[in-house]
Amino acid sequence: MNESDPIRALIDAGRIDEAVAQVEDGARAGDPASLWRLADWRLFGLYGPQDFGAAHMALAAAAAKGLAKAGRARAYLIAAGIGCAPDFEGAVAMLRAVDDAESREQLALLEVSPGFSEAMGAPRTILSERPLIVRITGFASAEECDYLAMRSADALQPALVVDPVTGDGKPDPVRRSDAMSILALDEDLVVHNLNRRIAAATGTSTRQGEPLNVLRYAPGQEFRRHHDAYAGVPGPTQRILTVLVWLNDGYSGGETVFTELGLRVAGRKGDALVFRNTLDDGRRDERGWHAGAPVGSGEKWLASRWIRAGVYTPE
Repeated sequence: MNESDPIRALIDAGRIDEAVAQVEDGARAGDPASLWRLADWRLFGLYGPQDFGAAHMALAAAAAKGLAKAGRARAYLIAAGIGCAPDFEGAVAMLRAVDDAESREQLALLEVSPGFSEAMGAPRTILSERPLIVRITGFASAEECDYLAMRSADALQPALVVDPVTGDGKPDPVRRSDAMSILALDEDLVVHNLNRRIAAATGTSTRQGEPLNVLRYAPGQEFRRHHDAYAGVPGPTQRILTVLVWLNDGYSGGETVFTELGLRVAGRKGDALVFRNTLDDGRRDERGWHAGAPVGSGEKWLASRWIRAGVYTPE
């Protein structure tokens, strides 16, 4: 039993109605921890309906009770336009009002991050016309790269798949790496600013992007041949584009290999790689199969973002 988190213990024991009642009672009483958990549940539709407005209200109430992370998280949702119109400048102002160490770190980094004009003016090299593969030099700053790696390190988990017989996690036979996803309540303004530039560079909206992933490959680890688009899914959930951002140097191997094209790409820290996964009608482009070659020495850190044809809803 999880004695450190009684609500989690109730859920693990199958006593979900009791857990929900305790959280809702705590939220009505103004308990910041209960309000935070309720905001998370309403945002992702857990143990009740998905309700962005209720998530905002719970975060605002928790922030008014002095929970700094709730104030930050509400700023993140406002920047991303989740449950409201996107307002990046308003979110920055909210972060200044929170004025804790994490907020100040983000604000300082935003001051030195590349702007849209710099990102759009960064040198581009077309590596393939069909499918379109473009390398952008210096897309992210060294400080942004270091920040992403640092803030993600403690949350990295080995890539697993679910065993259909036992239901247990087992090593993914295709992707061997440690990874984490930056979900909506954690998509801080530094991350969102990078996602805004990704949207600008790809001619899409930030709302089309799935959560930014951060991956770490140790020596010998790889991402075997795969395709990012779904087979036979031409609708709004199709992953039409992929964006990779290299977060470090100092390793050997680990090239991105487009197996059908005979193309190998080795990026430098801060470079981005943008490639199209689909044909004009939304079907998977079979020329887009690719792999992450095994790392020889050192560690390879990478950020990745899949871009959908339509709006991505937090799930």
